[in-house]
Amino acid sequence: MACPTVRYGVPSSGATEYNLNTGRELFRCGLDCVKMFLTNVSGEQTLVKYSCADISDALVNDQICMQSANISARDQGVVNWIAKENVDSSLPNGSVINKAENCAGQSETGSIYTHTEGSLNARVVTNIENIAPNREAIKDRILSKFSDATEFVQLNMEWILSDLGVNVSPTDWQGGSVTYQGFSTNGPGTQTIRGNFNWQNGRREYGVGTLTYDMSDDTDIESIVSTVLGI
Repeated sequence: MACPTVRYGVPSSGATEYNLNTGRELFRCGLDCVKMFLTNVSGEQTLVKYSCADISDALVNDQICMQSANISARDQGVVNWIAKENVDSSLPNGSVINKAENCAGQSETGSIYTHTEGSLNARVVTNIENIAPNREAIKDRILSKFSDATEFVQLNMEWILSDLGVNVSPTDWQGGSVTYQGFSTNGPGTQTIRGNFNWQNGRREYGVGTLTYDMSDDTDIESIVSTVLGI
């Protein structure tokens, strides 16, 4: 039996993730005709890299022990969808019937950038009364772990406290979580960013992605996938 060649792990140059998104549109005429078409097709490519980082800064203000952190940002925009040329209900099921329109000088992306939304979250162990007073220090410790991430730093995110949570248990350490929502108007238009760091093992993940919208008159999803994902 043949054995495929499959790479184990991720190369140091990073690995690309792919994500395809579509909407659904039903055409129905009584009981004799029900068909499903696809709409709003977009694809995302994300280059993900893993590395190791120092964990000696896990202690914050001699009170907080950092456990793990997640940070993300995603550009938001207005997408103008219009019908593809020569679309009618005779197309086969699975046909793509609309496309992103070139509008307002944004023809290269298919969307009009408005702002960037983000999220920053940390899990910590500490006496629970220490979490709220140290919320800013926790946030700054997370940001320091991604201070070398050029794509993220250039966004100049404003972080707004969103949630505080604590967990108590008779058989576990006290602790909790802190969450901030991010906001910026400095994004390039179709970018996604994510990062994770674990103070238990020093593992850092960082991924930068780009969204591409279907702007063709092609109605075949297989062909469109090759275009929006570049594969």
